[in-house]
Amino acid sequence: MAGCPSRAGSLAQEIRIQKVAMESRHKRLKEIRQEIDTLDSRRYQLIEEREVLERAEAKEKYNCPCVRLNGDIGIHDMVEQEGANRRGLGFGFVSQTLSCEKDCPRCKGKGIPQ
Repeated sequence: MAGCPSRAGSLAQEIRIQKVAMESRHKRLKEIRQEIDTLDSRRYQLIEEREVLERAEAKEKYNCPCVRLNGDIGIHDMVEQEGANRRGLGFGFVSQTLSCEKDCPRCKGKGIPQ
């Protein structure tokens, strides 16, 4: 029976070690999740900024007066765009891209005056 107390002591020590390891993992996971949230937030800010700059660049390139941002004129999908007799001038969500009038006499449906 002399071996029992030392075995109980080593078992208690092992449990403490496991608890410390578990708490350490939990703390590190929490840190990682917070860092990911911060990076995600920054990523979305950069995406928004990029979209604004790309739209400004596209407006400079497609400078015919008939060119509009689809969302600004109530166009949200390809069917609406086609129904409005407009040609898309970009890729992505239809409401977030530019379009021009297909029968515009200035640009002949290309978005750039001829």
